[in-house]
Amino acid sequence: MNRLMLVTAATSAVLIAAPAFAQDHVQTGQWWQPTDLYGSLGYTGINQGSGVDAHIGALTGRVDARFGKYFGLEVEGSGGIAGDTSAQGYKTRLDHQYAGYMVGYLPVTRNFDLFARVGYGDSKVRYSGVNGYAVNTESFNYGAGGQYFLTPHDGVRAEYTRQDSQDIGPSADTVSVSYVHRF
Repeated sequence: MNRLMLVTAATSAVLIAAPAFAQDHVQTGQWWQPTDLYGSLGYTGINQGSGVDAHIGALTGRVDARFGKYFGLEVEGSGGIAGDTSAQGYKTRLDHQYAGYMVGYLPVTRNFDLFARVGYGDSKVRYSGVNGYAVNTESFNYGAGGQYFLTPHDGVRAEYTRQDSQDIGPSADTVSVSYVHRF
């Protein structure tokens, strides 16, 4: 039930943001031109469920294009930097993870935004042991978080994202903390 509520909230944020996004750019006629560009780099903790029960870590980089106050697009990529031993005794490590998102923003103050995001991703996780193997997983991702700018260009970001597997791989919960730079 909590997942359903989170997906509904994230989807609602994006759908509510779309008309506001269009309204912001009606006057300029340049709806395709981003108003802000961000880059971020940080640590993501990944908790794989579905019987795997492994806690792995990744270095995550993101690029965000924000169109007006309420809408943006985001791409991210991660590489594994910390492994764990799964419930089955396999050493578990993220090989890579890529995802794209639509993002709805709620500006709280000039320096602080809340956001919700929905998107699609692809992950490859390696399990090594007696019979090691790798699993590629496509997932529907959704989550929420906040970002705070300490200076006009530098800030911090924290978020939670759920990766719901669309195939044989395990689903995962992720928590991320990142440094953000506004260009």
